[in-house]
Amino acid sequence: SQAAQCTTLRRFALVPGLEQVRTTLPAAQALAEFRANPWVEYAEPDYIQRKSAVPNDPYFGLEWGLHNLGQVINGTPGIPDADIDMTEAWELGTGHADSVVAVIDTGVQSSHPDLDGNLWTNPGEVPGNGIDDDGNGYVDDVRGWDFFAGDNDPEDEDGHGTHVAGTIGAEGNNGLGVAGVSWRCRIMPLRFLGPLGGTTSDAIDALNYAVAKGVRVSNNSWGGGGNSMALYEAIENARAMGHVFVAAAGNRGENIDRLPEYPAAYDLDNILSVAAVDHRDQLASFSNVGAVGVDLGAPGVYVASTYTNSTYAWASGTSMAAPHVAGVVALIFERFPELTHQQVIGRILSSTRATPSLAGKCVTGGVLNAMAARADRNLGGPDGL
Repeated sequence: SQAAQCTTLRRFALVPGLEQVRTTLPAAQALAEFRANPWVEYAEPDYIQRKSAVPNDPYFGLEWGLHNLGQVINGTPGIPDADIDMTEAWELGTGHADSVVAVIDTGVQSSHPDLDGNLWTNPGEVPGNGIDDDGNGYVDDVRGWDFFAGDNDPEDEDGHGTHVAGTIGAEGNNGLGVAGVSWRCRIMPLRFLGPLGGTTSDAIDALNYAVAKGVRVSNNSWGGGGNSMALYEAIENARAMGHVFVAAAGNRGENIDRLPEYPAAYDLDNILSVAAVDHRDQLASFSNVGAVGVDLGAPGVYVASTYTNSTYAWASGTSMAAPHVAGVVALIFERFPELTHQQVIGRILSSTRATPSLAGKCVTGGVLNAMAARADRNLGGPDGL
């Protein structure tokens, strides 16, 4: 095409009429020229293909949600590729230390050998000097904050937060344990849940802490409280700062469009509400659903991850599904830092893998697809690149 200012490099006998061309125009302009030409059936970039990345972590084979080969989980074989295409997505990058995810939960075991290298450190705080160096109202908050106990030691006494943190950011390819969705991100532990739960006010404080530190994504594997206007406004105001709030849809097996569960059911465009599926692409029996209030599904049944006492454990719940999404959000922000929260969420929602068990049960009717969400050619809908 003369308009596209191109020269033919080669033709392909297997596909008559197919040509590889080189153009002097910007790619987007050249594609537009070709696609406007009635003699051209289709035009597309010569995409770069890469081998799939598989880490050397010994328990990676148990992480069916990241790479499903049909593994037998709890006595039942899985369905190959009923996963989030994580090994393919890792070929586009495996995470970066500049990427921070706030885990608003029961805390995180800071000494866990598969997490300790990926814990966030407050750059504005001098450890142990008894001074609020960064002026944020918290003294010696080197590793985040414990809003439940009111101190600077957000250690996990439960296991839930450590499990969530491992799914997001367990150290990958380190020859130990499991691999997180992001191998090198930084986990910011913000504890607000104690043995009997936590207060809405502490959850708001935790979210405020993360947003004030410029964190663009938080994982929120909790809920069940009433419809709090205060929490709604906190999440809404976090949206103005470009923050993505990933929420577990809840484990009551209910439709949250009829029987709302908060915060997942709040009608805010910076919330990603996540249901749970198993290793056979089936909706978990315990998972809440909602054609309006739940956005997508993610692996949430027999998820292997880090646990307290430097161990590893299986766990099931929408609490386990949400951190898969939070980790992918972090990877998208890392790859495309200029994107808005709407554009990142657009990428997540426009790229899900359609799954019959989720048809009519959530906004997308599909499961998280990490590779498609991170791909250069994913435009993320009307708010995309």
